[in-house]
Amino acid sequence: MAADLTILMGMGPVSAAGRRSGDARAPLRLQRSFANAPRRLLVVGVSAIALVLLVAFAQMIRSAERAGRDSLDERAVQRTVIAQRFIEAYNTDLKASIRSHAEQALAEPAPTPEVFTLVNEMMRFRAGVLLDADGRVLQTYPTDPALVGTDLTGRNDHLRRAVSGQEAVTGVVPSAVGGDPIVAFAVPFETASGRRVFSAGYRAEDSPLGAYLLNATVIPGEALYLVDDLGNIIASSAAVVAPTLAAQDPDLARVATATGRGTYTADGVDAFFSAQAIEGAPWRLVRAVPTEAMYAPAAEGRWIPWVLFAGFVTVGVASVVMLNWIMGQRDHERRRGRRDALTGLANRRSLDLALAERLRGPVDAAWAVLMVDVDHFKQVNDEHGHQRGDEVLVAVATAIVESVRPTDVVGRWGGEEFMVVVPGASLATASELAERIGGTVGALRVGTIAVTVSIGFASTETAPADGLVDLADASLYRAKQSGRNRSLTLTPGDAFPAMAADPTAPEPRHPGTSESQASV
Repeated sequence: MAADLTILMGMGPVSAAGRRSGDARAPLRLQRSFANAPRRLLVVGVSAIALVLLVAFAQMIRSAERAGRDSLDERAVQRTVIAQRFIEAYNTDLKASIRSHAEQALAEPAPTPEVFTLVNEMMRFRAGVLLDADGRVLQTYPTDPALVGTDLTGRNDHLRRAVSGQEAVTGVVPSAVGGDPIVAFAVPFETASGRRVFSAGYRAEDSPLGAYLLNATVIPGEALYLVDDLGNIIASSAAVVAPTLAAQDPDLARVATATGRGTYTADGVDAFFSAQAIEGAPWRLVRAVPTEAMYAPAAEGRWIPWVLFAGFVTVGVASVVMLNWIMGQRDHERRRGRRDALTGLANRRSLDLALAERLRGPVDAAWAVLMVDVDHFKQVNDEHGHQRGDEVLVAVATAIVESVRPTDVVGRWGGEEFMVVVPGASLATASELAERIGGTVGALRVGTIAVTVSIGFASTETAPADGLVDLADASLYRAKQSGRNRSLTLTPGDAFPAMAADPTAPEPRHPGTSESQASV
């Protein structure tokens, strides 16, 4: 706030009236005039000092005002940067989630339309396509059989880049299925059938991103626009009346063509703007704030800290809430993707990862594998129903977890079969653990059902690491053949010959290693 200061200093001239030759009072008047000179000089000096102080104070006010405005400018820019980083984090998490869902559900040689539809609806996408390594359509959502087999890379640069192995994000584009305006995320992933691309699109204003933008403005008249490199509006905190920023706010579009900050005038109203590019996407985030409203806290002086504090708290709370939500979702998806839904144990995929980690470890590090199978489980289901069968599986899972060490990995291998990966275990340690599991389970009663298990185990102490699962599986088979409710291990030399003794028996589930006898 500036002030124009005017200092009025009046000094009448020394009077020479009546000065006439021979006037006796003239010397007295002159004497008095000389006597008053110091006083007048003092007045002039004091007035000059006062003027300097007033000017200095005015400059301090102006400097404080400029500093306050500069601070408010910087804070507006920082709020834009916060929103920019949130959007970048959101996009990164979304691409990771797309890849995770694709690797889990779309890696089969021929994904069905029902599976592809389920994945898209679960992630709330409006449209999606699944491409093979040559860019041809395998599945679409919504389902459009006419597009299957079509090469979409020729007319879609983001799909062409994704097929070449790069993640790609688009601006506002018409979807390949239906033509609705969307932003698309194309993510390549590898399968046994070769590279595939899952490209899915959504309307940003209908997503958590749109909800975030609606809550990221705190000043009256402030607007936040997310636009693509062509100026199309992806999402906004303001009511959108036109598809492009140039049509919505021509003056803002003219000045905010790149990253930066500044002021502009629209319809006679001065406004401040800041723009930030979104890394990894052809997007820009543009914030516009009327300067009168933005600088109002500076005019109010003492209210500046509280207004800014309230604004930052609002933006900060919105940012924390939204980010917490996405991870929660991400952690939930990760947990759900690696846990068995019934027992809560590690699932087959998690066990495969645990085995792979052990195989990558030091060659001389001892470890063991236990395969645990519930005896007569089909009979339990047939006589007592599947609900009671599920209760038996949960009880057995609990008993196994209670029997093992905290460092052991317990998971459901499939059906009524469980696996325990035991790091740092000799054959003797594995044998003791198997006996403890068998005893704990043997003490179970699920209703009127007595539960027992058969256990096969193997250790790197007597077998190669890459054959442990096969050897433990063959040992489990021998335990079942030998009457069940027992644990044993075979040596590699005896495993498969023992299996071949019964020509009608099914082959081991993990052929390739041998079985051996070593009684327990």
